Amino acid sequence: MIKMFNSRKKINLYDLIDITFLQKLQDDFANTLGVASLTVDESGPITKPSNFTEFCTNYIRANEIGKQRCNECDIEGGKLAVKKGEPIIYKCHAGLTHFVVPIIVEGKHIASILGGQIDTKKPDEKHFKTLAKELGIKDEKGYLRDLNKIKIIPEENIKSAMKLLSLVANSISEIAHKNYDLQIKNEREKLNGEIITKIRSTLDAEEIKRYFIDITQKYFEADRCLFVDFDKSTNKFIPFKREKLSSPEIKSLVGIDLEEEFPEFCSKLKKGKDIIVRDLEKTLSRKKLLNYRAVKTLKDNEAKSDYGLLVKCGDEIVGILIIHFIKAKRILSHDEFDFLKTIREHAGTALCQANLYAQTKLKSERENLLRTISEEIRNSLDIDKTKKSIVEVIGKTLKADRCFIMEYNKLHDKFMIINEEYLSSDELRSYKGVDLNINIPNLAKGLKQGKRLIINSNRFLLGDEKLDVNSGQFDREKEDIEKYKVYSALAFPIFYKNEFFGDLVLHYVDGKHDVGDEEINFLNLIASQIGIAIHQAKLYEKIQQQAERERISRNIIEILRSTLDKDIIKRLFVKNIGKYLNADRVFFSEFDEKGKKYLPIETQAEYLSSPEEKSFVNYDFSSSTMSAYIQPLIDGRELLIPNWKGYVENNPAPAEFTKLYEEANVQSSYNFPVLYEGRKMGYFCIEFTHKICELLEEDINRIRNICSQAGIALYHAELYMQAQEALQAKGQIIAKVKRGI
Repeated sequence: MIKMFNSRKKINLYDLIDITFLQKLQDDFANTLGVASLTVDESGPITKPSNFTEFCTNYIRANEIGKQRCNECDIEGGKLAVKKGEPIIYKCHAGLTHFVVPIIVEGKHIASILGGQIDTKKPDEKHFKTLAKELGIKDEKGYLRDLNKIKIIPEENIKSAMKLLSLVANSISEIAHKNYDLQIKNEREKLNGEIITKIRSTLDAEEIKRYFIDITQKYFEADRCLFVDFDKSTNKFIPFKREKLSSPEIKSLVGIDLEEEFPEFCSKLKKGKDIIVRDLEKTLSRKKLLNYRAVKTLKDNEAKSDYGLLVKCGDEIVGILIIHFIKAKRILSHDEFDFLKTIREHAGTALCQANLYAQTKLKSERENLLRTISEEIRNSLDIDKTKKSIVEVIGKTLKADRCFIMEYNKLHDKFMIINEEYLSSDELRSYKGVDLNINIPNLAKGLKQGKRLIINSNRFLLGDEKLDVNSGQFDREKEDIEKYKVYSALAFPIFYKNEFFGDLVLHYVDGKHDVGDEEINFLNLIASQIGIAIHQAKLYEKIQQQAERERISRNIIEILRSTLDKDIIKRLFVKNIGKYLNADRVFFSEFDEKGKKYLPIETQAEYLSSPEEKSFVNYDFSSSTMSAYIQPLIDGRELLIPNWKGYVENNPAPAEFTKLYEEANVQSSYNFPVLYEGRKMGYFCIEFTHKICELLEEDINRIRNICSQAGIALYHAELYMQAQEALQAKGQIIAKVKRGI
């Protein structure tokens, strides 16, 4: 960034005029009139002395005290002339006559040209002898000799010399002023060039806003600079979120709602009027403005001057560029205000280009998103794979922090447990395994009716109804929102024709996400595409299930017909159940009637979907630690756990048990006792390790039927085994009888 030339900072004469030229002008003036001359600013001499007297050079200024007093006189003389508004004649500390003419640029006193080291009458030796002693001058003889060389000039002649010096000073002021204007113009042209270069180098709207805040704050040395966005869809200005402060001590306005705190200003801005409060103190003296909430807020936030300029893209408002002066009021000059307007126009141009690019990009991204969803629909009929792909591509494209689908079960009138999810960061808490019927019970009721939900901070909009979240009715929902750090949430119903399948949900955790009509329409379109995908996947799944059920029925009948071997029956049943449900682990544990316990799992009684899955073969669930967990099965009851982690949180389990199931990565566990006429034969355990699997009632009923068939098969196998043992025993008896004969 270029170095800023700031008109508020001290203007130095040596920055505006050639000092060599000034020295020559000063020398000519002093030599022509026979007076001493010097140019000084508030810090001291700028030029070298011209035609200084030997008295002043060799004695007064050669003395440290005298030199200091001379410098103070030179500076104070200029200030006195500015105060009186005209050149003046005055006596210096030594008693000699001087005259001074100020040099003014932009209304500021930047230097003074001095003339003097003369007098209008013969010097009073008594006075100067006293001065010599005061300054500690030893060479009184030489001191008095040089004193008597001081030129005596009538006062009328001094006034004429002062007039001539005024002409010189005015010429210098004019030259300096032109150079000053030229420097300001050049600096602004450079800044304009830099701004144009910046506009051409980026199409990122956020980067553009940050840049204009930064450059405006630096150029005008504002204490606080802000950019406020305008939401066309809601016709509202968005709360402050972009700000540049001159120091950490300045109060931040980030998070303050402009519409609430500055209502009168917002009303005027929307009518196309800029907000200019040059002097808040003066504004407060106008009684009719004291009731303005905006004026009070400005005062509370310590602003002494406020400039708020509308930034437009064509005729449409896109935001406001605001600068505040806090340490002191700042009344911008006409040129400065014009330049602030120029910066505003540049910002509008840049944001127009950025918005046009963003709209084009957004349109392309949305077309790609719809195309991707359509491809997912065509490429996969696996509902879980489809959901996983869809939430990932939607979450990334719409820059959500969390995205998932709440699938609805019509039979039980509830939302299924979340099993597929997109997270923008690993640091975000996952919703996998969460039962939203429990976590957001009151909102779930409305969502099941197919209503859209939009949440922004503590503002809830369900369909067209604004919910009172502070009524106490939604405390459970607020607790969930805080737990998962949800700032904004969007839930759009998913339909296929008139059938409700659930909701597409997007979460934003870093800030408010306002939704306009265009985005609502697009999300409705996405939801309808998801509805098609879920409908097709469910239709395919239904056909597959019917075919699978027929196949499993045939297999079970085949098992019952083909073998009475208990080990083969166990192996075939766990394999068929595993394949039927796409389970990751299925095992059968036989019940020992005598010991009243379940036996360790045998090799042939376990099915694993992959060699990587942990095996439970030989694991003994009859230990005192584990028996408490399977007590329902010991009692002949089912133990169905769709969400194992959630179950353990609500039903604390022994460390040994928890460790075993964590190592086995159990997500869902379904356990069914196998009975024959009330007698326990064993139990089947069906587990899912890669996802939470919430089985439908029809699947559970099917497994119950399979367990009944398995009970029959195992009982028949047991009878056959007993018969075989009886025959074997009978043969042994006959053999013994024969040997006895």
